[in-house]
Amino acid sequence: MYIDDHCSGDGNFLFKYADHLIFGRACVNDSDHLSFRRCVDRIFTLTSQRGLILNTTKTSEVVFSRRPSSVSTFSDLHSLSVNGESLNCVPSRKYLGAILSSNFSWSEYYNFVFVKIRRMSFFIRRLGFFEVPPKILLNFLTSCALPHILYCSPAVFPGLLRKKLHILRRCILPLTNSSGSSFTFFTDMVIHMHFSACARFAKSILSDTSNPLNKPFPDFPAKCSTRSSFDLLYALTPAYRNSVLP
Repeated sequence: MYIDDHCSGDGNFLFKYADHLIFGRACVNDSDHLSFRRCVDRIFTLTSQRGLILNTTKTSEVVFSRRPSSVSTFSDLHSLSVNGESLNCVPSRKYLGAILSSNFSWSEYYNFVFVKIRRMSFFIRRLGFFEVPPKILLNFLTSCALPHILYCSPAVFPGLLRKKLHILRRCILPLTNSSGSSFTFFTDMVIHMHFSACARFAKSILSDTSNPLNKPFPDFPAKCSTRSSFDLLYALTPAYRNSVLP
């Protein structure tokens, strides 16, 4: 996995979850790619010495970039191989429930969430058929349905503010039809939980001086006195609500 246009340091990084490994590096030139290739070779050697062989058939390469033209160019010039076997370069990858697209469009993830919500609405209707009390039904929605919408919300929802709002509406409508609650009620709940998640996300960054995202925000208007003030974030709530509600 290459992280292009999002330089967060000079070194390579590794994420491990269960038996999955992700290698990443901000690659802006040939020397960065060479360093990354050496890191992959070291990891392969280290795992081989411990009796763990990387499954190259399940290993893929993703080049992330805001410029679609650079993705194909970078892939052609710097194809990655492990133990002499070339890795497939794919446009997206599913990891921990989120579909990461190479162009940061999130389109596949939006559709994935919609399918999840449609399936969840079946169980909501079944609970209503058995006359489950509204309070328990609401707890089910809050615990099981809304997390699918809010997963990765600090990253996903800025895109929804600009486009794909109709998909969010498609996600909420099945919940309203199956539970009997109003569309406005669910929208307000999503907005509240989303901005709370964004506030926690921003606070964790601002409290960590070593975080590469902890830097001045030159695009913020002058009315925001400090970076710890989220007035601008919460000021977007009316516009966000008006763009979602009919």
